[in-house]
Amino acid sequence: LKEIKDQVVLAVKDKVAELSGEDIQRGNLMCTCYPGGTKKGAECGQGGPCRYVRHCDNPNSNGRRLTAIYYLNKGWEPSHGGCLRVYPSDSEGNEIGGHVDIEPRHDRLLLFFSDKRVPHEVLDAHAPRYAITTWYYSATERAQAEAVAGDEEAIEAARITVEIERFKGKTGSAPSNVCQPDSKQEYVATVRDTPIPGIVHPNAATMDLEELD
Repeated sequence: LKEIKDQVVLAVKDKVAELSGEDIQRGNLMCTCYPGGTKKGAECGQGGPCRYVRHCDNPNSNGRRLTAIYYLNKGWEPSHGGCLRVYPSDSEGNEIGGHVDIEPRHDRLLLFFSDKRVPHEVLDAHAPRYAITTWYYSATERAQAEAVAGDEEAIEAARITVEIERFKGKTGSAPSNVCQPDSKQEYVATVRDTPIPGIVHPNAATMDLEELD
């Protein structure tokens, strides 16, 4: 999957002027599962629907350049919900036109700018919803962000703190200990930036993603 995403990003770089010549690095893949549910009045994870509030992935020059999302939802149907609602915007985050809803269909790969041009949210998921997200970083902006934050661990720790606060605001409760870092731990899992290796599969554009494990 990493390889396929890399080939898509490389192809996009060749066609999008503002990405041409830029040093792009890949972060770790992150798998997310929304438990989903249809119980009215219940919280996410307790039988109620799950969603994610409107946001953009790079609101403050944190280095994220592109967001790649791959969906793994076999048998998805409209009643399952969980669409990604995108609000096309200008560089300052001002909306341009109406929103667009993207269905999280199995084997679908999305790629979009991580900055204020693409605010998005996950609508109520009524069934389990799986997605694998990868952020592709601008090496230059990432280095500048690291210099400001102090080190890579600080950047990731800050991101986790923001996610926890968003969870609390969304559900009214704190995340479980599985999600929340142990305050006694000195080490926080970091994003390991990886250079994109280049074209390694001549038929990548025609490969069936379902063949991947």
